Parts: sequence; C-alpha cells; structure tokens
Amino acid sequence: MDFNISEDFNPELFNENRIKYLKEKYKDEILGLKIRLGKEIAGDLGIEPLKVAIELAERVGGISIYVHTTNPPCKAGEIAKLLRKGYVYCPVFNGKENNIINENGNVYEEIKEVRKRGVTFDAANGKSNYCNYVAAQAIKDGFLPDIISSDITSEKYNYGNHGRIIYCQEDFNL
Repeated sequence: MDFNISEDFNPELFNENRIKYLKEKYKDEILGLKIRLGKEIAGDLGIEPLKVAIELAERVGGISIYVHTTNPPCKAGEIAKLLRKGYVYCPVFNGKENNIINENGNVYEEIKEVRKRGVTFDAANGKSNYCNYVAAQAIKDGFLPDIISSDITSEKYNYGNHGRIIYCQEDFNL
C-alpha cells in the first residue's frame, strides 16, 4: 500500500454514514464513488474493495461507481462482471498487467458485454495510464472509449504540457 495516497482502500474503513450524509447534502453534485483498484494501492485486498464499494453504492442509492483499474489485482473481465449500468471503467487503454486486451490481441468479451449493459469506458489518459499497443489493439477490435477525461491531479497538472507520453513495452513491438 502507498501511504502517501489519502484514500481508504480497506473496506472496513469505508464510512457509510458519512457517504450517506454527503450524498444527501450534495445530492445534485455527487454522482458516484471512485475506487482505485491497483495492486500497488490496494495491496492484498484484491477485488474486495470494489465488491464492498458496489454494495455500499446500492445501499446509499442514486450513485454509481467509477473504477480506476491501473494494474488491477485480477483480470479485466472479472472486474467487468461486477459492473452495472451507469458505472465507469477507466483507464481503458492502461498498458499494465490485467488490461482489456487478451492474449490474442483482442478486447476481452466480458469487456464488450459490459458495455452493452451500459458501462461507460473512459480513456482517462493520465501520466502513466495510456499504452499505444492497448489503444491500437482495442481500436482495431472496434472498441473506442466513450469519454476522454483528463485524469488530472495536482501532481499531473503540468505534466501533459510537455508533450510527453508514457509508452509501454508493447508500443515498440507494433
């Protein structure tokens, strides 16, 4: 786990009462909960934080889940099976382990199916969440992002102004 990140990944630390309070107070502004599901961040908790976040969103009502899947602890298809209409999956062109591309260079069928159920796919091309190989393979397979957000954080605010793109190893094997 990275203790420099101020997010609670342990489901035992999710504060349901506070989330309900904030959802009610800001009902026109709060649309969902974001959960980062990466091995480096969630550690040994695996996919459990996502499962608990989904249960929490259902209990609170009227909110969706925005799942940030950079280097997730399981296959992309396993995450997809949990997602519901109105949820957002990002970054869709992440080049780390367990991305949306299978061993044959195609988008996993579970990913394609969950889109049909109304899940939105966000490019969210942050500092290191984009891979030309994954993007090229997905586009070749007819899979484009639904939205392209900036994935801007204070750490990354000026990063994109330098014209620098992070590539993954597969980019050089196209």
